[in-house]
Amino acid sequence: MLVVDEAHHLSHQGSTTREHLYAMLQEHARTTPRLLLLSATPVLGDEAGFLRVLHLLDPVVFPLDDVEGLRQRIASRQVIAEVVAMLSPENQWSLAPELDRLEEVYGDDALLMEKVNALRAVLETFPEEDDEAFIASLADLRVHLVETYRLHRRLLRNRRATVSWATPRRNGLKAVSMRSQGAQRWSELLEQLRLHLNADAALPDDVAAILLSAAVHPRNAAPLHGLLHAAGVHDAQSLALAQELDAAGERLRADPERFKVLVTLVQGLLQTVGVQVVVFCDQCTDAKQAAHALEQALPGQVARHEPELPPSDQDEDIAPPAWRQFLSAPGQIRVLVCDARAEEGVNLHGGKKLAVHFDLPLAPNRIEQRLGRLDRYGTGDPIGSYVLVDEGLPDEVAWLQVLDTGWRVFNRSVASLQYLIESTARLLAQEWMDQGTQALSDHAQQLAGDEGLVQRELRNISIQDALDAQGAVPETALEALEECEADWQSWRDVFKRFAVDMLSFEQTGLASGGVQPTDPVFRIAYVHGDRGRPTLITLPEYLRVFLQSVDRTHSTSRAPMTHLYAFRRQNTVTRAALAQQVYPLRVGDSLVTALERLCERDDRGRAFAMWRVDRQYVASNACGADLYFRFDFVVRPRLSGVELGEEIDAHAFARKAHVLMSPVALRVWIDGTGAIVHEPPTLLTARYSDAWVGTRRDFNLNPQRWRQLPSEVQSAWMRDWPTLCAQCRGNAESAVLASAEYRDHIGKALKACTEERRMRRAQAASRLARLDGAARERERQEMARDEGLYAALQASLSEPLLLLDVVGAVFVADDTPFDS
Repeated sequence: MLVVDEAHHLSHQGSTTREHLYAMLQEHARTTPRLLLLSATPVLGDEAGFLRVLHLLDPVVFPLDDVEGLRQRIASRQVIAEVVAMLSPENQWSLAPELDRLEEVYGDDALLMEKVNALRAVLETFPEEDDEAFIASLADLRVHLVETYRLHRRLLRNRRATVSWATPRRNGLKAVSMRSQGAQRWSELLEQLRLHLNADAALPDDVAAILLSAAVHPRNAAPLHGLLHAAGVHDAQSLALAQELDAAGERLRADPERFKVLVTLVQGLLQTVGVQVVVFCDQCTDAKQAAHALEQALPGQVARHEPELPPSDQDEDIAPPAWRQFLSAPGQIRVLVCDARAEEGVNLHGGKKLAVHFDLPLAPNRIEQRLGRLDRYGTGDPIGSYVLVDEGLPDEVAWLQVLDTGWRVFNRSVASLQYLIESTARLLAQEWMDQGTQALSDHAQQLAGDEGLVQRELRNISIQDALDAQGAVPETALEALEECEADWQSWRDVFKRFAVDMLSFEQTGLASGGVQPTDPVFRIAYVHGDRGRPTLITLPEYLRVFLQSVDRTHSTSRAPMTHLYAFRRQNTVTRAALAQQVYPLRVGDSLVTALERLCERDDRGRAFAMWRVDRQYVASNACGADLYFRFDFVVRPRLSGVELGEEIDAHAFARKAHVLMSPVALRVWIDGTGAIVHEPPTLLTARYSDAWVGTRRDFNLNPQRWRQLPSEVQSAWMRDWPTLCAQCRGNAESAVLASAEYRDHIGKALKACTEERRMRRAQAASRLARLDGAARERERQEMARDEGLYAALQASLSEPLLLLDVVGAVFVADDTPFDS
């Protein structure tokens, strides 16, 4: 598998290094079976660049010379997305105008018109909302629209808004006002320079951006005189003003007021127990001075971030940098000071973190990157931001307004707005050159509000996402999974009852694992006889079955132990748990899989016999004891004996079959005569107890007790025990095969398979209608492979396996034949 993170960077062209990287990825993408491209950047606004990314996914469907074709497909998606959103049964009285829109805009799409007319014909019959023909026509049209006009069926989208639980979120901004000496003089000189340069009709393009950057961020130490001269400004008066402005900037930056306010702010924030503060500075010199000032006020609590260099072969044992104590010892190091080098590649999330912005560069994306160090996947409190703002610098104040009320970067991620940010940046610089500070205030108003540029862009992105999300798993389909996830205590209790109480594994907890006390970190250990009650598995058998789950670095030959586990998944994604490599104990984990394999190989607990005494019971059989059998069956897809084509992967087939038909357990009770017990009484279903519970007690029929059974009982029930067991098992299997639950389970799986197959055929037909040449042939091959896959799935689901998982014999009497 080839994984490319921040894949939108591949859209940039120009440098030899970028072109070399892209060519290398092209070569490897063709030969690597699986390609995963990850990006938080939307497709709107840069079709040529996005085509370069899509070309890696599918070079046939997305040739690099078809920029105009991609641009047209993106432009047409707005109408399609709006119509698709209306294609649901409850909107049947509003569908006619939507179909008219499709006919007006896409009348030349013959296949689309065929499906539109088919839906019109159904609508003329005034169908009910649950009418099968109506639902099928809607689905057919929806699939065609989505598959024809979506960008790519392998394009998966997700937004923070849809997974709000996954990140800490942002808690807004609090501005901390101050006033530096020299701020007013700096602003006056900057305004003089702006007005003077405005008189130059041939002003180079870069000058506006240079001046605006200095206006909103005067702590940027780059001299304006040199920047303007390099940009092509040679007017003597302009350069003289720039030189005077540079001197004023030096005086402004030398004023310690900003650092004093910073220290006072941080000291106040640390009054809250458990809070840690990350101070972001643009310049290294400012970060160094800020760290020094804070260390003087908060000795031993401040660290300065320094980038880590990759260790050389000789430095394998190099110690971690001191600043990492901010993460490993949060009670000791409570303040971390960063410069611009920490804005990428550093993870600081978790716990109670606050961001303090010492300054604000002219780049919303950089503020996004700063907050992205804290607002990341995992746990933690919402991220609050504090910004030092100089009231004597009107452009700095106005720029904060743009970031806060315009982009709202302190309240939400703006990662999806990067193209809008880039497209407005150059225009903003020119407007500021013309109007000064007022341009920034106007820009904030243009961005903000329900009808502002930001909300319009978000609505467009949302509509485009909705189109690409068609066919995805609906939220309701995840409800059962979420309920299961929330009920982790039940899974914990069942696991411990089986692995610890029954098999005698030892659960060893840790004194402190950095997770919630309701679910402490633990290991599962094998126990020798000399350490107490031994694990009911021989050591050779344990090593043969459980070896993959053993943590060899924390085990000995006589005390093998598993990796670290927690039952609650959220407790495994904390920073402390990730550092300790704590795994969520779930089905699919090597330990659980090993236990499953053990159960398949060992019949202990799967085949049992017991004598149940109830002093109030009256036996119907003359021998004084009635016999019942319990059969537990598991229904699974039949994976063996199904013909798979050469192109169908057996593992993929198995996964698909298990998704369509999840395992189901069915229990049948049979009495000793072979009759089905449809409603077993509580006396049969009560949990096993080897101590008296009222008038009831159970005795496990081990070999010794089996031989001690009364002769009357042996004569009544055990004269031909194998034949009786086989007969009752056959009756139980027949009862399962005839049960409504069994038939419904198969029918549900086959219906899901048929619906998915129909959907895939519709998808393929829509794609074939707009493809030709090699792309069409590729689609035909995929369609043929899918037909073979679904044919095999239907065969597997039609006649599933009926596996006998547990069988037990229960003798019920009013007395016990055993002494103890």
